[in-house]
Amino acid sequence: MVTRNDYRQELFNGDVGIVVQDSTSNGLAVLFEEPAAEGGCRLVPAALVPEMKTCFALTIHKCQGSEYHRVMVVLPDRNSPILTRELLYTAVTRVSDEIDPETGNRHSGTLYLSATEMVVRQTIERQIRRTSGLRDAIEALNEIRILAHIDEGTRQLREGNFVEFDQDGLRNFFDEIQASGRRRYEECQKRS
Repeated sequence: MVTRNDYRQELFNGDVGIVVQDSTSNGLAVLFEEPAAEGGCRLVPAALVPEMKTCFALTIHKCQGSEYHRVMVVLPDRNSPILTRELLYTAVTRVSDEIDPETGNRHSGTLYLSATEMVVRQTIERQIRRTSGLRDAIEALNEIRILAHIDEGTRQLREGNFVEFDQDGLRNFFDEIQASGRRRYEECQKRS
């Protein structure tokens, strides 16, 4: 499996080939599928193939972005928190149609799924759930900033303070609002 793009050779990360003996040079070469080439394959001298690794099977994550005519997805016998609808979708969408190099006819790709019905159902029902808390913290901080701005503006209006700010005054005003928001954010963090 190619692990680094090589635009000159038109080989890309995730491309999979088979190492064979090149009958014309008696050296090693890698046979890659190429529907447009004669016989549907092209031979690249092994010395010209960029970084590569031996592989017998690929993880769903590793094959993301690649397509294959035949895909076998093997799921564990038991439910697992990493089995999600998105992961299964990524696996299923790796299947692509196959074009017969001799006739040009298109044939549907094939997906083989090895799993229990229960595991497939649970996988489809589970969506990725981000648990870092970063999104909630950012939303809370933004909400606090807005509330602080509104609170400060309302206080200024109630007190009849219609002051024209120069640039430094305006900067100080917003710094005060941010400091107020930061204090509220820290209070929220202590409560949660």
